[in-house]
Amino acid sequence: MPAPDPFRPQGSGDCAMTPFSIEWLRDAGARGDIADVTGRLDGEKLELDFHGRRTGRREEGEPFAESKLRLLKTSSLRGLFAAGQILPEDLVLVYGKDGRVLHAGTVTPGLHLQHLDHTGGICAGAVSSRSAAAYLTRWRSAAGIKVLRKPWLAFHYTKKECFVPMRDGVRLYTAVYEPAGAGPKPIILMRSPYPTGTYGYGGVGDLSEKLSGFTRRGYIIVEQNVRGTCMSEGEFEDLRPPGGGCDEATDAYDTIEWLLQNTRSNGRVGIYGVSYPGFYATLAATCAHPALRAVSPQAPVTDWWMGDDAHHNGAFMLSDMYGFGGAFFRPKGNPSPDWKDSLHPVPEDADLYDFFRGKAMADILQPFLGGDDSAGDDKAPLKGFSDIVEHPGYDSFWKERNPLGHLHKVKPAVMVVGGWYDAEDAWGAVNTYRALKKQSPGTESFFVCGPWTHGGWRKDPDFLERIEAPFFEYFLEGKGERPNWRELLIPTGTGQGENLSSRTTSFAIPSGSYISDPSNPVPFMETVGTWRNKAYMWADQRFASAREDVLSGIAAGPLDRAVTATGPVEARLRFSVEEIPEKTDGKGGLLDADLVVKLIDLAPDGSQTLVRGDICPARWRGESFGSRAEALSPGTPTELRFSMTDICHRFEKGHSLMVQVQSSWFPLAAMNPQRFLDNPYKAEAEDYIPIKVTILPGSELILLIQS
Repeated sequence: MPAPDPFRPQGSGDCAMTPFSIEWLRDAGARGDIADVTGRLDGEKLELDFHGRRTGRREEGEPFAESKLRLLKTSSLRGLFAAGQILPEDLVLVYGKDGRVLHAGTVTPGLHLQHLDHTGGICAGAVSSRSAAAYLTRWRSAAGIKVLRKPWLAFHYTKKECFVPMRDGVRLYTAVYEPAGAGPKPIILMRSPYPTGTYGYGGVGDLSEKLSGFTRRGYIIVEQNVRGTCMSEGEFEDLRPPGGGCDEATDAYDTIEWLLQNTRSNGRVGIYGVSYPGFYATLAATCAHPALRAVSPQAPVTDWWMGDDAHHNGAFMLSDMYGFGGAFFRPKGNPSPDWKDSLHPVPEDADLYDFFRGKAMADILQPFLGGDDSAGDDKAPLKGFSDIVEHPGYDSFWKERNPLGHLHKVKPAVMVVGGWYDAEDAWGAVNTYRALKKQSPGTESFFVCGPWTHGGWRKDPDFLERIEAPFFEYFLEGKGERPNWRELLIPTGTGQGENLSSRTTSFAIPSGSYISDPSNPVPFMETVGTWRNKAYMWADQRFASAREDVLSGIAAGPLDRAVTATGPVEARLRFSVEEIPEKTDGKGGLLDADLVVKLIDLAPDGSQTLVRGDICPARWRGESFGSRAEALSPGTPTELRFSMTDICHRFEKGHSLMVQVQSSWFPLAAMNPQRFLDNPYKAEAEDYIPIKVTILPGSELILLIQS
């Protein structure tokens, strides 16, 4: 035991601690993520093999491969053991840097530690003299400490792991959690490309607390890996297009049919999913199985070119996709329980702005597109990045992957959920609901959106118990009342107010000129840091107002009364661009530019809160938006129109509506080279040039104002 003697177990003999098995941890209620609360681990995440971990491909009749444990780094121990955070019967594990369990104990009724050996037996006489909190905070050699608490469940759940056959013979890994003594209950299904829990072992410890609204009601919980991911068979395809014999809708149908025959259900099924699983929920709604009664796509990935994750209006979202794509686009290697890290991650101590600044797009993507022998068997090119490079415009590749054109005659009730501060998939939520209303008016459709970040509503007890649970309870069990609302929009800003009337209002965008220089792009936050901070969605923009390459102006105000802006934000820009001969090679030629427009809430104290901002490359302007790239002729007035994702924001009395315009948002979005290229993903260093951008009078921002 590496800890000082005062902190060793007291009693007759030592407890020789050896690595715990996954069975031991799961029985104790572990959920896979082990927090490093001491800050002594290197990096933000460390995956560890545990004693006896089985790896490799599973053959018929053999045990499953088992997932690694993950140590997640947090900043400090401070506050972890505040009053009430350690309870009797909690299990405490102390980890070393190599992932070995240095010590373990259970919390006594008096909040001391009763020490355990690696088999779970009590060491004779080993109860700490100090409180559990004092004991653990003084363990200087610990790299991680985890408090495990078995979840309280109204029903005793059992976990069954199955391979569910699809109509073409492919089998999908499916974990089924059934409650004992609940009687026939509905099924809640979630289909995902991500790991669903511990493979080959586990129980209630694998059930997320975010499912408590379902487990309290005794619902049957089912989690499934989609084709070609984790332990499922078949080939994975990103955003698999509907149609073609077997697709996500048919897989959902076949899964439901199997579940009805192999569970003790009441014959009704609900499906939900957040983010990428939301994509599968949307398509499941179209499967037409009569048992499917309720579906909830939440922040659903919908269109990776128009507005979700990968692109906004065709502008490449660099920070997110470099990190996410570098891992997710790697070959899945299924069946495998492990999640792969990025092929070429950003160094953990690197500032994102400095890491990407000055790099040409061709160089940034090169590690993912080939020529790198360090990646091993699944070395580049990664297909996801290759697809992005090969399809810079909004062509059939992207269009056929968008499920919104298939939402006709949808049978189940649908509740779409989103967040105004969702940095990943706010576009998908808003536009899924909009398409559903238009194409399937007979569907009982509902929309919930509030001041949440990506998936943040699943941490909101009010949403889980007062919105989500009653929706499923009514449509799956016939209990309660049908929701008496269709659109539940919770505004950002402060106060409540009463909506009296609505009108479309035009606000002038400030005119003027600025120099957009790729060597000094406008950062998306004042301090960028080592990761893309979701707080940029509501960050103070005073840092941008102080820059010469950002136009700022008051569009309205100070307001004499509070107003609420709802719906999409439409930008209509008149502008021109010019090359700067003294700062370039003077070759002239056609140009390109991005336009970033930001709507800001300017408070009397001077703070400038971002309400909504978005980016659009000018190359995609025109009636066939995104289909054909058009260069900018130097000095020629040009128009660009684009819509940003909807808002619902209350501007208080005394506040002002402020607008900013700039031509970079770095490295949230990749820097436009500004010399026109047929394919900007192939931009080399010499293609990046500074240009003068002039926003002309007549530019405006269109909002729907309620007052």
